Amino acid sequence: MDAYSREAPTGSRYGAVSMLDLPGFGLCLWAVFYPHPQAVVIAALAIAPPVAVTVAFLSRGAISLNNRRGQSRRTIGWLLLFPAIALGTRAAIDHTLVDYQGALISAGLLGCFFAAAAVSSEHEFRTFAWVSGMVVLGAVWGWGGVVEANALLERSAVQIARTTVTGKRHHAGYRSEAYELEIAPTPWVEPGSLLAVNQAAYEKARVGSVVCLGLHTGSLGWRWYQSVAC
Repeated sequence: MDAYSREAPTGSRYGAVSMLDLPGFGLCLWAVFYPHPQAVVIAALAIAPPVAVTVAFLSRGAISLNNRRGQSRRTIGWLLLFPAIALGTRAAIDHTLVDYQGALISAGLLGCFFAAAAVSSEHEFRTFAWVSGMVVLGAVWGWGGVVEANALLERSAVQIARTTVTGKRHHAGYRSEAYELEIAPTPWVEPGSLLAVNQAAYEKARVGSVVCLGLHTGSLGWRWYQSVAC
C-alpha cells in the first residue's frame, strides 16, 4: 500500500493532527475582526501556508492539503487556504499602493512558487484546474505578503498631504461592507483615486471636506498612502 492510499487512523492521534486545521480558520477571524498587534497577525498569516505545505510534504501523503468531502486522510487544508486569503484581504484593506506594478510581478512569481510547493506536497492537486487554483491562491498570498512587508518594514518619515473629498462610495456585500472616499489629486494621488476609511470617517466626511493622507515611500520602494488624522 502506498502513502497516498493510507486510511486515516482513528482515535486521538487522528483528532490531534486534524486540529491543525482549526488555527487556519482562527487566524482568518483574528485578521479580519481584530488585527492587533498588526505585525504579529501579518507574520502568522504569512507563515501559516508554508507550514501547512511543509507538514503535508513531510507526512509523505499521510496528511492532505485537500479538505474535500469524503477525504480519508487527515487534513490541514484550512491552514493553507484561509490565512492566504486573509493576508491578501488584509493588505487590500490596510494599504493603497501607488506603485503597484512591482508588487504584481512579485505576487505572480510567488504564486507560481506557492503552486509548485503545494502540488509537490499533495498528489490530488496535480490537475490543470488545481494547479491554476493554487497559482491564484499563491498570488493572493504573495500580494498580501509583499504589500504588508513594504509597509511594515518601512523606516522613512511619513509625509502628510491635505486633500478634499470629491465623492463617497459604499459597497455592501455578504456580511461585509466597504467605505471609500473619492479624493482630489495630490502630488502622489491621481484624479479619481479612492481612500479606504472606516464607517465613522465615512459618515463624518462630506463632499468638499478636508482629509489628510499619510504618504509613504515603502521599504521596497513602492509608494503607498493611507488616511491619517489632520
